[in-house]
Amino acid sequence: FRNMGVLWNLHKFQIEVCETHAFTASALEKIDLKKQGGIEERYILSKTHSTLMHVTKLLDAYLINEVPAAIEELFLELSRVYIQMVREKIAIGDDAEKRVAAATIYHVLAHVLRMLAPIAPYVTDSIHQNLRDYFKWDVQSIHLQSWMPIQKQYIDAQLEERMGVAGSVIAAILAAREKAQLTVRWPVRQVTVVTSNGW
Repeated sequence: FRNMGVLWNLHKFQIEVCETHAFTASALEKIDLKKQGGIEERYILSKTHSTLMHVTKLLDAYLINEVPAAIEELFLELSRVYIQMVREKIAIGDDAEKRVAAATIYHVLAHVLRMLAPIAPYVTDSIHQNLRDYFKWDVQSIHLQSWMPIQKQYIDAQLEERMGVAGSVIAAILAAREKAQLTVRWPVRQVTVVTSNGW
């Protein structure tokens, strides 16, 4: 239930960003995310299409019980990692940066909704209706959408692995700060990271 709340908030955030900057669906769909996106966009797009590939294989094998966790991991990553990394761009970046960030969220959210629709039909269609009202989509229901093609040009397994390591390092630093009772408001002079594999 808590994770569905995150998904609900993501679509509200998408609408809020697009309303603030008057971004239309057609404007967002025209953006070439592969060319215009930075490392943050390349990461979340890779995660999206590798998840799509994984979920497609799971559904083809009728392993439906494994599908929700894979999709939840993707939209939680969109919320907790990607949006946190680009929040400043969305707030005070130039118009191009704002457009790329909004287009990336639009792309990932559309894929999340279609992947999740067979598993969570009501909440995904409710979100689709809200987005449809705002973006003036023609398709009346998420359940009338076709399955998305896997765009392998977006997938970068090495980048995903490196971002996973970076996330682990950040989590470890936050845990160490908490143990030392040092809030995130207080700067740290130095952090030493010791790894087992020599990185």
